[in-house]
Amino acid sequence: MKSSFTIPEDVVSRTVRGEEVLLNLKTSHYFGLDSIGTLVWSALKKKQGLDQMVELVCAEYDAKPELVRKDILALLSKMKAKGLLTEN
Repeated sequence: MKSSFTIPEDVVSRTVRGEEVLLNLKTSHYFGLDSIGTLVWSALKKKQGLDQMVELVCAEYDAKPELVRKDILALLSKMKAKGLLTEN
C-alpha cells in the first residue's frame, strides 16, 4: 500500500504528558493517541507513508511488522472516520 495522507487544516494537535491530543475544529471531533499513535502522528506530520510508519514503530518497539501494519491501518481508519485525516 503506497497511500499518502494529509492532515486537514481544521485539525490541531497538542502534546500532553508525552501523548498527542487531536481536535478537528470544524467537527469538534476529539481524539487522544497513546505513545505508538503519537509516533504515527509524528510521521503523518512529516508526510511519511505507511511503510515508513511501520518501520518507525518497529524500530521503537519489538513488534512484528505485519501486526504493526494492521494496527496502524486500523488507527488511520479511525482517524479518517473522524475527519482527522484524509487519504490521497
